[in-house]
Amino acid sequence: MKKSIVLGVCLGTLAARPVLAQAGEPAVVVVRVAEYSGRTHLTIERPAQEPEEIEFDWDSRIGKKWSRASKGYLDALSKLYQQGYQVQATIPGAAYTGGGTVYTTLIFTRAASK
Repeated sequence: MKKSIVLGVCLGTLAARPVLAQAGEPAVVVVRVAEYSGRTHLTIERPAQEPEEIEFDWDSRIGKKWSRASKGYLDALSKLYQQGYQVQATIPGAAYTGGGTVYTTLIFTRAASK
């Protein structure tokens, strides 16, 4: 009878948190995006590391500067995907009129190694 209770408790614990039972806590990276006056600024925060700051120009007109902004995002976010991170959540910020800053936060996670 005792073995059944202990086995039931163990299985219940595993059922409640199966991923943690196998791999531990996932790695999390927070990317804060600030878009303002023809520029984009990314702050990439990783646990126990200094933040990485990336900034690039863009323009509201369609053309070369617009594609430069796309390339800036591609370069910065591709590094995270290559490291095994995937976007888990997006927290939109307020959109201000009249040239104000627009903030967005991206949450990336990567499964912890065993």
